[in-house]
Amino acid sequence: SNKSVGLTTTIAVGGLSLHVSPSSRGGGRSIAIPYGMPFAGRMAGGGTRAQIYGTSQYGSGYPGNSTPSVSGRGFPFNYYPISYITNKSFAGHGNLSGDSSNSPFTNEYGRPDNTSRPGGVLSTATFNSKSGNSLFQLLADESTVLSLILSIQTSCASLLSNLTSTAVPYDGKPGPEEAVQYYRGSSIALALDKYSSSLSTFSTNSSLPAGTSTFSPAGTDFELLECLNTTIGRRAPLVQAEVGMDEIRIELYVFFFALTFGVGIAIMLRFLVEVGPKLWFVATIASVTLGTLSLYISGVDLSSLFYQPH
Repeated sequence: SNKSVGLTTTIAVGGLSLHVSPSSRGGGRSIAIPYGMPFAGRMAGGGTRAQIYGTSQYGSGYPGNSTPSVSGRGFPFNYYPISYITNKSFAGHGNLSGDSSNSPFTNEYGRPDNTSRPGGVLSTATFNSKSGNSLFQLLADESTVLSLILSIQTSCASLLSNLTSTAVPYDGKPGPEEAVQYYRGSSIALALDKYSSSLSTFSTNSSLPAGTSTFSPAGTDFELLECLNTTIGRRAPLVQAEVGMDEIRIELYVFFFALTFGVGIAIMLRFLVEVGPKLWFVATIASVTLGTLSLYISGVDLSSLFYQPH
């Protein structure tokens, strides 16, 4: 199924190795990055799949913050925001200018080719519409781009001119003025060639608003744009919440295990009364087996019950 398309991997944030997956719903607790690590004291984590959409403005996509900016903020999705190669300042793009030395990148989060960036260096992938009228570019860390290439090639195959997109290091193209949508705390951008996002009204969810075509290049393939936008929102890799944060699922697991364990205890008591204490071991094994089978039948990923970030 398409649900499994993408790459499951790990990223390093604040001294932790965190599991990320295209099927993760995100969430989990937000932690303070410890002393001695990059961005010590800032909060990281907690962002959910439902909060992944930003707008067309750089600095959007931060849960609970409606003002576009990346300056001094934490990392709700654990990823750094994009560092553009530019020393220009674009209207409507929040904090997007070179540092005081006029270096060609946003200095706060380092160079785009910084290998310590969660997920790897900033990379791009290009997607051409089958109609030949639109060229879209995806900009994010390397692991995210590689994962989304697989997801997009599966979900949008009928709309693409080819299925051979590859991840290449970011070289300044696309620029921030071509971004039509940001995601995941401005750590992912979808750009459209020859687009000017200073006029954008692209929405903060998975639906394109009426009138968007007014601000786009003639002949824009909106069907592919809609597919790309939806696929990125649904399949962008997110950190898997650690055990205890997905309360509903865990409570169900505990319920099934407790139910079957109780049945096992009843069987054990029956053995003790009618057969004798020597068979208590058999009854215990039977109860544990029943509990494990109930978890398996209910579709539980048993490893998720024991996983903790490390």
